[in-house]
Amino acid sequence: MKFQYIQEAINLFESHVKEEERRILPCTIKEVTDLELLLSPPYKLPIAYKEFLLYGGHQIAGLFNATDFSYQSAKFLVETNGRDILDMLQSFEKRKSLDPDFFALVEHLGSNMYYIKLTEGENPPVYYWDEKYEVGLELSEIKYRDLPGMNYKSFSEFIARKINVYVTHLHKHYIKRITERNGEY
Repeated sequence: MKFQYIQEAINLFESHVKEEERRILPCTIKEVTDLELLLSPPYKLPIAYKEFLLYGGHQIAGLFNATDFSYQSAKFLVETNGRDILDMLQSFEKRKSLDPDFFALVEHLGSNMYYIKLTEGENPPVYYWDEKYEVGLELSEIKYRDLPGMNYKSFSEFIARKINVYVTHLHKHYIKRITERNGEY
């Protein structure tokens, strides 16, 4: 399958990771459709994110390491109306709900998250929020947008940068962990 937005990142991944080490589990078209149906109308998932799900939405080797950046995580966050996200934000801003165009890609240990806005195109910017900055979402987007790791102009850039870090630093550790678990090491 050829992708419009994330193909360059996939090519990088596949050129550095041997086929037998990839362990890729894609989502089905039905799963992607079901996730999209959970969104409030008229919102839809951006094409770049759908491509990611269709390539490896359940798992892409150890790409996101200890973070659950998967279809299951995103689906849970949508199904619960971002309850965990709202809990994370309570110390910094009093919200009863998230904006309808807010879509959490992943939250990690109740202290940080990556998210997109469903109104920002088919390859939207990816935003990062971390409790260590001690501000709410809107102020974080304005005040800390230029910090390293918080500046992803598009979802495809976000995936490409994550894959670059993975293939240059993390892949060896992932293979070691998998082979040890399988008794091959």
